[in-house]
Amino acid sequence: MRKFLNKSILSFAVIALTLLSFGMLVSAAAPEQPILVTSAGQSADDMILRVMLGRLFGEEVDRNPLATPADLEGKKSLALVVGVSNKGLGSAGINLDQELERIETLLEAAKENDVYVFLVHIGGPSRRGAGSDQVATLVSSYAHHIIVTAESNQDGFFDGLAEKNNAEVLVVPTRNDAAAVMVELF
Repeated sequence: MRKFLNKSILSFAVIALTLLSFGMLVSAAAPEQPILVTSAGQSADDMILRVMLGRLFGEEVDRNPLATPADLEGKKSLALVVGVSNKGLGSAGINLDQELERIETLLEAAKENDVYVFLVHIGGPSRRGAGSDQVATLVSSYAHHIIVTAESNQDGFFDGLAEKNNAEVLVVPTRNDAAAVMVELF
């Protein structure tokens, strides 16, 4: 009887610790306000998302197309809107390598501070290509959710990124739906 009791206590302790550790993993980061929206490639798509989120949240949403780790202070969520624009990079005075470095530094800071990360692609096929796919691959390795329009994901590229990085992918019909889906997650 004593062996049975010891095994039961041990089994209960293992189950309890497992459940507690699972709860800590799940609660590590969750989509919460306030959110910061930034560009990942310097297209104007981050501005579009910020406006849509602001309308749906009913309040101003912070946006900085060249966000740095300092801009994450006080933020609980980060939306990186992927789409490389050579014109946008030129206007910002940076090249793609500098943009990738900025994004990686920002994502590392988000990870260290348990900031929830969204990869958003709403630019359609015109915001796809080698540069944009390179940026998306980087961002996806940190993303909790990937939100993409069906038009942007016709080849299943974002599905593959989500599967590889254990992120949830949400494919929406239009870019307006991307913001609505994000708001529902909060």
